[in-house]
Amino acid sequence: MLKKSLFFTPVLLSLLMLSCAENEGFKSSVNTKTLAKSDDSKAEAPPIVAPITQPPVTTADNDATEVVVEAVTTMDSFAEPAAETQLSVVRKLEVVLPSAELRSGKKTLQAKAIITGAGAAAISWKISGPSGIDLGSIDGKGLYTSPADETIKASIQIVASLIDDPSISDKKPLALVPVQQLFVGCKVGNTIFPITGDIFELAAETKKLPDFAAIASTKKETVCMDKFDIPNQGWLSGFPASPKMVEWFAIKFTSTLIIPKDGDYSFRLVSDDGSNFLIDDKMVVDHDNQHSFSEKFGSANLKAGKHKMSMGWFIGKADVSCRLPGCVLFGG
Repeated sequence: MLKKSLFFTPVLLSLLMLSCAENEGFKSSVNTKTLAKSDDSKAEAPPIVAPITQPPVTTADNDATEVVVEAVTTMDSFAEPAAETQLSVVRKLEVVLPSAELRSGKKTLQAKAIITGAGAAAISWKISGPSGIDLGSIDGKGLYTSPADETIKASIQIVASLIDDPSISDKKPLALVPVQQLFVGCKVGNTIFPITGDIFELAAETKKLPDFAAIASTKKETVCMDKFDIPNQGWLSGFPASPKMVEWFAIKFTSTLIIPKDGDYSFRLVSDDGSNFLIDDKMVVDHDNQHSFSEKFGSANLKAGKHKMSMGWFIGKADVSCRLPGCVLFGG
């Protein structure tokens, strides 16, 4: 059998802290994009990742300005009729976004306009938001591109209007997230931030990963990520909805793993404290219990296509705070 190797690396990064106490984190390059494979069955060395030293977040002020881009009057710039098209005297327009957040740094998001009460109609797109910063750009087809500055954090509006009647319009908010911010608040993952993380409180002196179903009542909040990339750090800043939860907590991450071809795949899991990795509810890497920075490998024979994946990870006693420049959990 042809054996293929796939690196899955939720890995703890060793960043220089002002305190030498224990840190927790993990790292991976896996998201819901098609995973790369090599024909060599031997696992390759993990990528070298430099410490996060991004500049401070650029936060917008509250004065409003607008960037307007007129639609190109082609069929691509027309609003889509609603699923149940019925002509009516009253026309309504709705803007639909695939995510309420998008990272700065020239990332793209496709907005859609849905019209009811009429057939196709030409649309004008524009952006509104704070003055004094780059808000990004939007073309006549509703494709938005975030500003090039990766440190920008701002709230903007994506606005669509009918060209033949600008009084018929709709807008949706979009939060621009700095590249160095780890998580965004959410209810469930989406195409932009496909990894969902449910955060649970643990009893002090917990020694291993919990049965997440059994502790559902201790769930504190849900966050989303666009990649497994948590730097080695302490958690004394807590989480947005639970700032006092700085130790004794667990996160259950869920997402979809896309396998391009049938074959055997290898996975590497590095964590501090315990962690595990499951595909289609089957254990692939079990690296549970309290321990320091260490790694463990696992493998699975997988068919091409989509697979359910989940990862559990828990943090014990907090020892240090996040002190390095650019170490930002939620922006704050």
